[in-house]
Amino acid sequence: MGAESFRGDGPIHAIPGGPDDPAFVVRMLADRIEVLTVLVAAVDRWGELMQTISESDDDADAQQAVADLLGVSITDAQHALSLQIWRFTKSQRDKIRAELAECVSSQRLAQARL
Repeated sequence: MGAESFRGDGPIHAIPGGPDDPAFVVRMLADRIEVLTVLVAAVDRWGELMQTISESDDDADAQQAVADLLGVSITDAQHALSLQIWRFTKSQRDKIRAELAECVSSQRLAQARL
């Protein structure tokens, strides 16, 4: 096969919907912001979260109770329930908040490119 078989119109990352597409970036950041927002709420309300979980009868009850506590969907409640206990330390809480702030800033920049 000659080199002409591999000729393309540009780099693969330039495909619409790829990481260089601002609309794609905005969607991906929105998803991450949603998760991080839930995690911040969970670590900020850790006492209430632990009490809610400990008073739940089973997994489904815990998911619903956490969703109600945080005012989020069941899927988002599952994110909060999946937090490892070490993520509740001060340094980890700060890291979650910093990532959230970075994602929000990046999303604004990506939206400006739309």
